[in-house]
Amino acid sequence: MKKVLLCLTLVGAAFLAGCAEEEVQFQLEEWKVVNEMDVPKLQIKFSATDNVELTLLDPDGVETDWVYTEKGVTGAKLRMADYGKTPPSGTYTLLVKDSLGEQITSLTFNFSGAKLKVIGVTPTWQYWSFLEHYALEDLAIKVENTGDLPAYITEVEINIDGEMIDTAHPVTQCILPKEAKTITISTYISEISPGTHTLKITLRDSAETVMATYRGMS
Repeated sequence: MKKVLLCLTLVGAAFLAGCAEEEVQFQLEEWKVVNEMDVPKLQIKFSATDNVELTLLDPDGVETDWVYTEKGVTGAKLRMADYGKTPPSGTYTLLVKDSLGEQITSLTFNFSGAKLKVIGVTPTWQYWSFLEHYALEDLAIKVENTGDLPAYITEVEINIDGEMIDTAHPVTQCILPKEAKTITISTYISEISPGTHTLKITLRDSAETVMATYRGMS
């Protein structure tokens, strides 16, 4: 009788061990920040032994995106901020959970932020001799992003001699990290007298965050 009970005990233990679920393994292989249709996203490549749930938190701990991937999927893109909005600097956290909602691991990504500066402005002037004044028709604004997150421009404010003259809304511009780009603004500001004037330009994103300013004589 003892031998029979011992055999049953061993068989039962083996059965339970076989039924126990193996812990899901997750390995991050590559990552980078990309621009997709003017939305900043964290693109990752990974390997996982089963289905996983991915959640991205911004530096304030607020969820920015959530993705559920099935076994065999090796990549995902998670939104870092809304359309045309420059993602804030700080530490982003990626939470990885299994299909039952149990956390497997968490990963962090540190960013110093977008650092946009205006490195050149070329205005296009039209002189109307019979009126004896100028009109500003276009602005070519060259900008450079020396930071590590994309910068977005959705609004350009033009100020001449201390007065806000015009606000332009160009097609949303994304300036990726380590990229320089020229933004051409169509405008028409007339009745500008001959002489030297102070030109100030303010660049903003869709959240009305000031991304860069320029002040010069023209």
